[in-house]
Amino acid sequence: MQAVTWQSLVMLTVGSPREPEIEPYDVYPLTDNDPVVTDRVRSALVAEFGVDQVTQLAPIPA
Repeated sequence: MQAVTWQSLVMLTVGSPREPEIEPYDVYPLTDNDPVVTDRVRSALVAEFGVDQVTQLAPIPA
């Protein structure tokens, strides 16, 4: 069984005879926040807005 990619779904939807050629034009490194800076900013936000108004989210993949 062949894997279904978003490119193949687009190809089927628009009736293209082949998958599109995709060439990335920008590549960025993974963001890895500095834990010391993150704690400092979080503390400032808690001091300003209160602990019930500040939430820490889990990492979210792109």
